[in-house]
Amino acid sequence: MAARLNELRGFLSVCGINNTGPTNARQTTELITSQGFTSIDDFNGFKQADVGRLVKAFNTGNPVSGTIGFMSQKKLEALAFWVTDLKKRGLTPTLAEWNNDAVEKARIESDITSERKANPVVPKRCDKIVTGLDWYTWSEKFDNYLSAIRGVDDVPLSYVTRRPKPAGWDPVTDANSPEETLIYQVALNGSAFEQDNKTVFTKILEVTLGEPAYEWIRSFEQTKDGRGAMEVLRQHCEGSNFTELRVNEADRILRETVYNNERHFSFESYSTLLQKAYTIYEQTGQVYPDRAKVRRLIDKMSVGNSLVLSHAKEHVIDNMPNDWVQAVNYMKTKVAQAFPGAQAPRSTRRFVNEVNGGRGRGRGRGGRFGRGGGRDGRGRGNYGGRGGRGGRGGRGTPCPDDDSAIPKSINGINTANIFRNFDDWEWATLGPDWKRRIIARREAAQQRDKSRHVSETSTWKRDQNGNPKLDKPDDTASNNTNGESEAKGGTAGRGFGRGAYYDFNKPGRG
Repeated sequence: MAARLNELRGFLSVCGINNTGPTNARQTTELITSQGFTSIDDFNGFKQADVGRLVKAFNTGNPVSGTIGFMSQKKLEALAFWVTDLKKRGLTPTLAEWNNDAVEKARIESDITSERKANPVVPKRCDKIVTGLDWYTWSEKFDNYLSAIRGVDDVPLSYVTRRPKPAGWDPVTDANSPEETLIYQVALNGSAFEQDNKTVFTKILEVTLGEPAYEWIRSFEQTKDGRGAMEVLRQHCEGSNFTELRVNEADRILRETVYNNERHFSFESYSTLLQKAYTIYEQTGQVYPDRAKVRRLIDKMSVGNSLVLSHAKEHVIDNMPNDWVQAVNYMKTKVAQAFPGAQAPRSTRRFVNEVNGGRGRGRGRGGRFGRGGGRDGRGRGNYGGRGGRGGRGGRGTPCPDDDSAIPKSINGINTANIFRNFDDWEWATLGPDWKRRIIARREAAQQRDKSRHVSETSTWKRDQNGNPKLDKPDDTASNNTNGESEAKGGTAGRGFGRGAYYDFNKPGRG
């Protein structure tokens, strides 16, 4: 008993409590005696408010040895926090470890903890459980969600569902952060754990209730065993069948993912998709070396005649073949140089309607009629004149020979409205056959509009350049020199887009 009291006097002395002179006359002795302390363990569980009441009671008792000042009180608060923290980790406080550095660290952490408890942050509820290919992604989100919630002893609730570590793993030396050290030091037993375990089960219930996965944890309703429920979910979602499913998805990504340019599939999306595949391999215990990652990144980049990217690929292979992250970052900067316009937000790019708006001049040398003109897949303009060079059609959705309806999506391009404005690469991606079909449909609609909206006194003639125009009687033209012709031009331009109109006397070409 005397040894424990002597040790306690040593702890108090570091806090600034006087421990000199005759034993019975020391301030440490008077504090211990007046407050009934028997060992340092008595400080376990003390909060800042408890220490404040302790000091107040001691000072108001007219101690012979003198009162305890403010700084000593703050150090006593740090001592109480330090002892409590060690106890919940299953560690024993020793006088050799309680020094000025430990006091300062504990004091700061004590203040942070008090502030957090006074102003708790309630995290947003986690999304419903996902048990398929994205299980690992969801489980990481759920783990982060639990980490933001503190348990009875102010420990992140993620300690309840912590995964086992390999044999020999030491939380003090091998953990990646102080929080991970704490999570793996806290015992999975005792009254605090039992309460936290029930809380975790309610959180699991929130994300599984109404989902098929609920059936896997239904048996834990009575015991409220959160750790047990999570173990069952992991066994189900990380079993051999689901693992094979995820690995097959990773294999498919690496087999099919290619990069051509920023318009069709950005480099950011390309590299991120590859990283997703490599993450899946790592989650299933497979190692994919950086050298193989870099080689795959470069080999599947088909960039045509881009000298910038061709040189960049060679530079990566020669200088960073074993650094996946560095290779991705370097290629990203080179892609930005090779495709500067594509790096801007989509809303800032120049589209056909921005270039050919208003009363409309066709692209290339297409005619001046409404907002028509443009280029078809073979570079032929419409409604007079020749257009610029059109793009080559890509591979993808086959075009039927019959007159069946046009699908809502062709080669990944939205064609639900064939009269909308297609930009250059969309028009090229459709392919010549589909462009020819769309042009024919637009022309038919334009002919219907003409017969429906043009008065019988009006006639269609050609100007000196061979372009079609609406010719009206003089009296009508004299009363409306601009508005009427522009209105008709707007009607005729309803099929605006690349190659929207054809010469009335020539068949459509695509």
